[in-house]
Amino acid sequence: CEYLADIDYEIGFILQESFWGKGYAKEIGKAQISQIKEDLNDKRALAVVAPNNIGSIKTLESLGFVYIKDVEIPRGKRLVYCLDFK
Repeated sequence: CEYLADIDYEIGFILQESFWGKGYAKEIGKAQISQIKEDLNDKRALAVVAPNNIGSIKTLESLGFVYIKDVEIPRGKRLVYCLDFK
């Protein structure tokens, strides 16, 4: 799974801290994955996360995403995760 090798779709979630730990991010992620897989017929989904965002990393991993590499973007170092639908 190479980062941005093709036209890719990236999932993400931003929640107010009072909503953390309630499962909302996972539900948002499931809906985004479904849209990418079923409605857009794509072969994978990507997610980019800050290395210190442990909650988001755990959520991505619980959705089946796997770490593929680090990238440097204008906001700093990010970890790239990928979910293949094959």
